[in-house]
Amino acid sequence: MARWTLDEAKRRVQMWLDCEESIAVADQSYTVADRTYTRANLKEVRERISYWANEVERLEAGNAPGPVFRKTTIIERPFQR
Repeated sequence: MARWTLDEAKRRVQMWLDCEESIAVADQSYTVADRTYTRANLKEVRERISYWANEVERLEAGNAPGPVFRKTTIIERPFQR
């Protein structure tokens, strides 16, 4: 089961986009939970946007979190020169 829903992930993307916009054009700071972000944190904010955008894509595709295991078959062929 997913840790969050698609709607929650979309809200998080929007929250971080709002944070980036606020820092970039107006207030130059933004608070998420108990942490305040500034221009110095723009790299971290953009990483969060990327993370949540990937989560939205994953949830829209219906992929479950965690590693993906694929079964492969090895075909042995006789050695030829």
